[in-house]
Amino acid sequence: MITSSYQAFNQDVNDLLKGVLSDSTYLENHLLEINSLLNGKASDFVRRTITRSNRRLSGIYFTDHKLAQQVSNLFHTLGESFIYCDPTCGAGDLLLACSENLPCGKNLSETLTIWGEKLYGCDIYPEFVNATKVRLMLSALLKTQDYDIKDIRALDKYFPNIVVNDGFEFLSKLPKTHQIRFVLNPPYFSLVPPFKSGWTKGKVSASALFVELCIANGKSGDQIVAILPDVLRSGTVYKNWRLWIKSRTNQYCLQKIGKFDKWTDVNVFIASLQIKKNIDTEELIDNIQAGMIADLISNETISDLFDVRCGLVVPGRDLDEGPAYDYIHTRNLPAWGEVKNFLERRGFYGTVFDPPFVAIRRTSRSSDYYRAVGTVINGSKPIAVENHLIVARPKDESLETCHKLLTSLRDVRTTTWLNERILCRHLTVSSVRELPIYF
Repeated sequence: MITSSYQAFNQDVNDLLKGVLSDSTYLENHLLEINSLLNGKASDFVRRTITRSNRRLSGIYFTDHKLAQQVSNLFHTLGESFIYCDPTCGAGDLLLACSENLPCGKNLSETLTIWGEKLYGCDIYPEFVNATKVRLMLSALLKTQDYDIKDIRALDKYFPNIVVNDGFEFLSKLPKTHQIRFVLNPPYFSLVPPFKSGWTKGKVSASALFVELCIANGKSGDQIVAILPDVLRSGTVYKNWRLWIKSRTNQYCLQKIGKFDKWTDVNVFIASLQIKKNIDTEELIDNIQAGMIADLISNETISDLFDVRCGLVVPGRDLDEGPAYDYIHTRNLPAWGEVKNFLERRGFYGTVFDPPFVAIRRTSRSSDYYRAVGTVINGSKPIAVENHLIVARPKDESLETCHKLLTSLRDVRTTTWLNERILCRHLTVSSVRELPIYF
């Protein structure tokens, strides 16, 4: 379905290149269309022709021109013997941005020879791979204004290292004679690793696995710049991934981006790192966040004063049977209030919570005025709590401490801290535990 949706665009770009190669005036007459193709038309076409569900299923999120340029500018200066590698190149947005850093020759063929030796990439869709090559050649034409190539079939000759392949397999076959600049916006869908992972056995984001394989197949000094979903930076599930990455790379830095683009409700960040020359296993310390929020550190965190857990009632999965308890969920709690009388009850065999405690809503966006909205839960009987709530129960079992936490959650510094710590749409237990208290 995706391949057939892209065939029309693929034909358009081929016709455009054929026209330019056959007629020197064609370039000037179609300059706006060519610039559009190089600066976003591929993404626009995909959004129009491929449904959001299919884009998510296949992990197709083409990189905005400005974001791609930001990524390519993060590489350090290397010697002459290096290559750019994008194992999930799509229609070539990142490779296009990287080509801006490459020299041009005296004519089109010489320029393409230089670029073809430096640019490596693959995608599983032939249409995407072809579009990558066409866009690179059109970009070279704009730079050289030279027409010593007349046949579109020269694409494969000049870009032999941009191929149709699975990205995981492609990474295992890279040359060992060059320093590598890995540049990638990998797919975000989840899968079980098709190889022996160093940090997980379960189903995880493909983006985490691509970064792992870049490191595993790279060499000391190779660089990686990747656009990644924010859950890798902040999610509890990916703590082991962060430890694994931290132990094998240095010069690690993060740049928060926010939403990938205005059409894609996924928060992302840019990770920039370099493979270590010597891996020191003593450095398995999860301090990736160090320095990002140093100016906001408080003497105490929520975990110092509260036991923090997630609610355990899963609507739609847990049957309404077992001992009857008062029941709270996100829809029956007033924000920033205190609840003593409960309108709902349900049966539940799982763990319940004794008041007093603070119930914090998990669903949260970086654009929200308050990231952590709480309600004080009072009473004398155990409460069944929905899993969209986080329970913070004071270690001193004091109602006063609960109200102090509520005041701290409303402090503007709490929202600022959480926006640095986590951009995912659901707060994690670990992020709440680490949250400084502003009494």
